[in-house]
Amino acid sequence: MRSAWIVKIFGALLTSTGVILSFIVVLAVAEVGARVYIHYFVDGKSFFRTNPFITPWITTSDYPPPRYVDGKAYFRHRSTPTPMTKTKDTVRIITMGGSTTANQRAFRQTGKDYALSLESILNNKNDGISYEVLNAGADAYTSAHSIVNLFFRLLEYRPDIILLMHNTNDLTVNYVGDGAISDYGNKYLSSAYLALPLQATSSILGLVNQSRLLTYFNLPGAIRAYNANFMDPTKDISLGLEYFRRNIELITDICKRNGIKLVLITQPRKLTDLSFLGQEHFKAYNDVTRQVAGNGKAQIIDMFNLLGHDPSLFDGEFHFTPAGINKFAEHIADHLNKTGTGGLSQ
Repeated sequence: MRSAWIVKIFGALLTSTGVILSFIVVLAVAEVGARVYIHYFVDGKSFFRTNPFITPWITTSDYPPPRYVDGKAYFRHRSTPTPMTKTKDTVRIITMGGSTTANQRAFRQTGKDYALSLESILNNKNDGISYEVLNAGADAYTSAHSIVNLFFRLLEYRPDIILLMHNTNDLTVNYVGDGAISDYGNKYLSSAYLALPLQATSSILGLVNQSRLLTYFNLPGAIRAYNANFMDPTKDISLGLEYFRRNIELITDICKRNGIKLVLITQPRKLTDLSFLGQEHFKAYNDVTRQVAGNGKAQIIDMFNLLGHDPSLFDGEFHFTPAGINKFAEHIADHLNKTGTGGLSQ
């Protein structure tokens, strides 16, 4: 009798173990499949997630373009490397910002981002100038990341024009931990953004963020966005707003010192379905962008008002659909055509 019960219990354990092992095998196969698909068919990301902590400051879930492979530099969504030097008749434009500049969602659908679309529009002018528009946007990047990437890396490519758009990622720095600190470490040294090898402990969110499969379906982003313990949108933003102003002004100074025309862009968005960003906070950050440009430090494209808030142009709250990408690029091309890209003077 006792031996029969032991056999039943042992059989049940074997069945449970088999189910668990089968589940693990299915997940493992799916993860490998996702990594192979993303590497070969989406955007060439490495099979193993690389450590994004490549400078003394940058710590996020994405790398700062350009990515270097065998000593060659590849800007986002380009299959050919970009040399540091360019021909005399080429106007080199670099776009900088967060995920709304990286345009990874729209690129997966159509193979286009706003940099590529803008390049096509400008080159179709046939004005005797060759236009090269390089995408240096990166998911989760802020103005602080752009300072580092611009000063230590992008200046080497001698850009003539830089298009810069920041808002959301800087704004949410205020909502994390005890509020904004000057280097944004309260947000970007948290386990949600810090790569696992750099964490003192490996968090659940950190582990989830390592999965290509789960990241492809934006589970880490969804957890970050809707986890009330991670972001508190009721916090005061005044300190973070001043840090943002200081960062944008520093970028304008870097550009002026290096003879680069800087064009600041306010960030557009839908005005419905707001999950964690208050409209007034969002508008306050765009106001700072307008104020810095208004001081004569840079040109301004007020995309928040210019693009409008048609839901068909937006994927989610502030990312763009392919239609939004096209409209965005057209407005920038109109601005550059009116202000001129040949003289390249501030």
